[in-house]
Amino acid sequence: MKLKHILCAGLAALMLTSCAAGGTPPVDHGMDVVGMMEELVGNRDYLTALSGKAEVLEIAAKLDEGSYGRYRSVYRITLDSDRLRESLGLADVAMSDGLRSYFDNGALASVITKINAAQGLNETMAASVCTAGKKFVCRDITEHCIYLYTFENGTPIAVVFGKGEDGAASASGYFILDDTELLSIEDVEKLFREYKPSVTVIAGN
Repeated sequence: MKLKHILCAGLAALMLTSCAAGGTPPVDHGMDVVGMMEELVGNRDYLTALSGKAEVLEIAAKLDEGSYGRYRSVYRITLDSDRLRESLGLADVAMSDGLRSYFDNGALASVITKINAAQGLNETMAASVCTAGKKFVCRDITEHCIYLYTFENGTPIAVVFGKGEDGAASASGYFILDDTELLSIEDVEKLFREYKPSVTVIAGN
């Protein structure tokens, strides 16, 4: 059953993928994803189709109580690639540049999943079914990274940006269901401390 939910969530993210011309800054592409996620948590029929579990729907309903149209702060986060591979037991595995890039992008998403998994299975499932993403062109994205959006009245959202070839890029959004308050760079660094994060403020405080 758990695998079914994960597969359905992946299909949902793929169906929501869209393309856009270049010129839009990454922070705005991230907000496009945030907007899709806000729509998802308010669509009970959609959520019920992917997960009819009452506990998951209750978590989604709480997420829907938030307001996501305007962020409070946006943090750009990069994680140490060697530390990511080490955490997955792959430190000594030889990889080509292409495979390393593919792994690093997927590893960022796995970090978010791990954070949510620490809160419980229902939280993990809720975050999975409320995931959204898009593909687009943006030459400003020069490496895989995370943009963490915080809101005055809403659950934080992590958007994982992936760098492709010739300006191609992708963005996948995930709610952060950890209870830690994220009000400063220090708070964000603490949340990702296991992976030697580098954090900068893109917008807000």
